[in-house]
Amino acid sequence: MKNMLLQKAFTWPSILSQKFLQLRRSILVTCLMIPQFVSAAFWIDDFSGAAEDYRLIRQDKEYKIEAQMLLNTGDELKVLSKTETLHLVQDDNSEIVLTKQNTPFKIPESEPPPSIMGNIAALVSGWLTQSPGEDVKTVTLASRGVAPLLISAASDLENNLMAGLESLVVYWSGGMPPYHVRLRDEDNNAIIEKTNIQQNNVTLTDTAMPSGNYRLEILDEISSTSISLTAVAPDDAPSLFNKILESQAPIKIKQYYATMVLASQPKWLFQALQLTVRYDLQHVKQNILDGHVPDPIDTSLFKTGKQ
Repeated sequence: MKNMLLQKAFTWPSILSQKFLQLRRSILVTCLMIPQFVSAAFWIDDFSGAAEDYRLIRQDKEYKIEAQMLLNTGDELKVLSKTETLHLVQDDNSEIVLTKQNTPFKIPESEPPPSIMGNIAALVSGWLTQSPGEDVKTVTLASRGVAPLLISAASDLENNLMAGLESLVVYWSGGMPPYHVRLRDEDNNAIIEKTNIQQNNVTLTDTAMPSGNYRLEILDEISSTSISLTAVAPDDAPSLFNKILESQAPIKIKQYYATMVLASQPKWLFQALQLTVRYDLQHVKQNILDGHVPDPIDTSLFKTGKQ
């Protein structure tokens, strides 16, 4: 009996000590998590339905929401439809799903995003509603009464790609099916060919294009068109593109804005189209195909740190 009492006397302090350590750990974890929540920048990751199914109020003014849109402290979001959802992401990669039942939702106090991401967000804001800037066109060699063949998101001057691409996505308009797509190397050898294509797009697989010059050709029974492609090392991509991918922003946000940097430069637009497929940026891909591209990025803003 005496031994049992002694054992309990020693056991309770041990249990209390363990409980205290657990409590201290919980408090520490909570203290670490709260500042991340309070200070994290918020972005619109994605949403179902149409932008009209949501309402964004910023300083008593109403704005149209966009995917990957940066949100400010005090912004109020409302989901108007019972069936739609709005996904927010923070720069610590945590996510909040908003519905009609849990809105309006007000963005808590948050710090600005990293300067690079903040500047990019400001520069490309509203690009979805802008009209096309520079015309993109290709050389049509022949046409007989039908709309000429035009390769989408391509220039007849210069089109850069990142070397090593395992697949190449090609869209075009005009002509009449069936189509014939051919990729030639700088020695004019056909390295990939696809025939009897009935739709106006194709994915060329197993390309693995090393650095060098190529020509992409599309033919139908009565016309043809072609563009030049230059595969360059990834290090030759715009420095801002690589800086964004190396930043601490959420992955999808980085992918979106890095793609926008490329899309703002005509010679990188074709590569930007490839990234929209790789990163599943469907709305960005469609707007590029429709000819809507961001204004050119003013890189001087990033040297001065201006927002």
